Amino acid sequence: MSLNLTRFCSTLQRALLKLDASGPEGFEGFIRDAFVEATGISQRIQKSGTQGGVDAFSDGSDDQIAAGIEAKRYRETTTLALDDLKKKLFDAARRSGNPIELWILAASKEVSADDAGALEQIGDELGIGVLVLDWRSRNDVFAPLPFLLALAPNTVERVLGRKLGSSIRQIADLPEFEVRRADFLHKIKHPGLGRIFAAHAVRSRIGQTLQTRTDSKSRLQNNVDLCAPDCIWAPRDNECAAIEEWSKAPDAPPVCAVLGDEGAGKTWLLFDWWQRESERDPSRLFVWFAARDITSGSLADVLGQRLPNGCSCQVSPRRFGPSVFCAGAKQL
Repeated sequence: MSLNLTRFCSTLQRALLKLDASGPEGFEGFIRDAFVEATGISQRIQKSGTQGGVDAFSDGSDDQIAAGIEAKRYRETTTLALDDLKKKLFDAARRSGNPIELWILAASKEVSADDAGALEQIGDELGIGVLVLDWRSRNDVFAPLPFLLALAPNTVERVLGRKLGSSIRQIADLPEFEVRRADFLHKIKHPGLGRIFAAHAVRSRIGQTLQTRTDSKSRLQNNVDLCAPDCIWAPRDNECAAIEEWSKAPDAPPVCAVLGDEGAGKTWLLFDWWQRESERDPSRLFVWFAARDITSGSLADVLGQRLPNGCSCQVSPRRFGPSVFCAGAKQL
């Protein structure tokens, strides 16, 4: 017998509203378990009072994205206080210790487009991804929250009963299921989450630095006024093409060393290449640092510390790729 999707969504929502709002056995725990089953990303329920803007949290171990879930069991008549959600998001972004890369709001009622947009804008400013998993008033089974549950049929059956578990398994038979599943998981597991704001901040700062010789000397210890209106220099197309080829080759060595005598133009070459690449892909994150900045710890930690001042991006250092330049070395 075919599943009546509208009636099923309504029944599923009523079952959710019967759960306790909080705790591992309530709505918070149910969403945590469903998320783990659907994504494979581990989550721990946070203690009450020390939640830091989330009810459940993954610490990003095993190279998984560090995601926090704020679970809200709302009835249709319950007012969704945007200011309260903003405070939760701010608290999550300012967590001490393990940073969050993705903040997820799981709500049992529809979140307005204006409220979702406001939260996403704040996430951009704070440098963390924001994903709203809500219900829809029209009982759409492919709305974010019911679809999350469709990816976790074992959790649904264990918590809400065999009948709902059997029904939700039929969602997988719908023709658009696999495409929707791939898109849903991409939004959650995308490694670039939380990085775009940092990339734009770096791009803006370096662009300003290259405008004047004084600024570039102060920040880069090199007179690289590449973007000054009166600057005359010869672009190095061949060398830039060689660096680009290295940076995009999947089997290339993880480190590219640009060597040459002092004053040969090594730094100018890299900023020439940077200008071209940042125009082609504005969301690509570049981090510039001097070799003397590496005194201890891992290279990824050094990169994470070299983001611009005022950039509160919570990108985990593990998200930096292996493509690292070693520039400024003199030829021996």
